Amino acid sequence: MKNVRIQEKKIKLHDDKEVTMRRPKARDLITASEASNNPAKQEAVLIANLCMMTIDEVEDLDADDFMNLTKERNSFL
Repeated sequence: MKNVRIQEKKIKLHDDKEVTMRRPKARDLITASEASNNPAKQEAVLIANLCMMTIDEVEDLDADDFMNLTKERNSFL
């Protein structure tokens, strides 16, 4: 049986908006690590890239949504 990897996920936010998160690539991890020494900022950059959002949109998310997106991102790795 072949192991199938999920390439993207649809995630519902508290305001009923839905975002699509794609599977991270090495390039995304490198870009995030180069963006800042702050782990929270790195996570915001990574989520923005994976969800096709701006950094401002990610920083304006409800904290629960941000943590949920982080959890979903971790599920890819």
